[in-house]
Amino acid sequence: MDNAHTENRLGTKTLLSIFFRSFFLQSSFSTRYRQNVGFAFCIEPVAKKLWTDADSRRKFLVRHTDYFNGNPFMATLILGAVANMEERLRYGSDLTERDIQRFKKMAGPATGSVGDRFFWSNLRPFGLILGLISAFFFGIWGAAVFLAAFNIPMVVMKWNWLMEGYRLGPNVVGRIKSPRLALAERIMEDGGSILIAFFSVMVIFDFTGADNSLHWILAGALGLFLFSFVMLRKHLPIHKLFPAAIVISVMLCLVMSWIIS
Repeated sequence: MDNAHTENRLGTKTLLSIFFRSFFLQSSFSTRYRQNVGFAFCIEPVAKKLWTDADSRRKFLVRHTDYFNGNPFMATLILGAVANMEERLRYGSDLTERDIQRFKKMAGPATGSVGDRFFWSNLRPFGLILGLISAFFFGIWGAAVFLAAFNIPMVVMKWNWLMEGYRLGPNVVGRIKSPRLALAERIMEDGGSILIAFFSVMVIFDFTGADNSLHWILAGALGLFLFSFVMLRKHLPIHKLFPAAIVISVMLCLVMSWIIS
């Protein structure tokens, strides 16, 4: 396959249109073809830019109503790459329509695997932890913190993936499993275990009315942190670790209440 191209014939307006449409990727969902209609809707601005006659645009959209399934956020990586490939196909590249279809069917599920782990198993629980801690101190503003912690990285990453996909075309498959994503997952897992520990101990002392001096909080937090750390190293996902830490915290609350009374 060709190397990355630098000429932007589609233009920023077309790429922005793809980006904003990508938020509606799952507006239409089929149990047989999954996100095919949503993908065709997102990629439609490319057809409008590359083709002037209605028949060519119709054939373009029909091709992209074939099966597609991928992570709704990371799918912009595929949308950008397909925009690149369609542009090259239009202007005489050695790519074929079949190459584009094969690429979609191969790369889409890969983004589903990597993206689901990053967003659903790491970023969302991590944002929830931040939101709960913020709610503990600032009340309703905790909800805003959760929404910001999840949505700001998601929007930035969607745009970066779209541009990277358009720049690299089919070569973008090597970026799906990125070392940067793996590092971010590790940071959220380790950071989440620390936050879970401190938040759980704070809730325990608040619930029981026990002496909440710093050394007691640190001691309890250290214990829960070690539990969280060990469980993460045993590959327990953070979205399962969080409920487990809550159960342990409730048990500690009961024990401490009994000791104090």
